[in-house]
Amino acid sequence: WGFAFYAYAADELGSGGADPVAKCAGSCASQAKPVRGKQLSHVTSLAESDFSVFTSPGVGQQLAYKGIPLYYSTADKQPGDLAGVNVVDFALVEP
Repeated sequence: WGFAFYAYAADELGSGGADPVAKCAGSCASQAKPVRGKQLSHVTSLAESDFSVFTSPGVGQQLAYKGIPLYYSTADKQPGDLAGVNVVDFALVEP
């Protein structure tokens, strides 16, 4: 994959067995796209149990890390880019 993952400030975290709630829509959705449940290959430095897949309305299956819905930035043009850190209300997700 190679692209950075981002979190959206308005999303609701999943906890206690409850799914997260992704709220990135409209103009937000033009700046970031949800990471789909099948888009991630296992990275050995991360615990597979920290990832989950939930159903996001209008999106389908979306990947979450420790209850945080994950996105990739449309500003990132190639693996390793971090231009998405400059997008308002988005933050880089770090393990």
